[in-house]
Amino acid sequence: MSDVRSECEERIRKHAYFLWLEEGRPEGRADVHWR
Repeated sequence: MSDVRSECEERIRKHAYFLWLEEGRPEGRADVHWR
C-alpha cells in the first residue's frame, strides 16, 4: 500500500472515530461512522 493511501486511510479512521465520540460512543454504530 502506498504512503499516500495509508495517510488517507489514517485520516478517515481518525475522523470516523471523532464522529463516533461526538455521538456519545453508541454501541454497534462503528460501521455507520466508517462509511
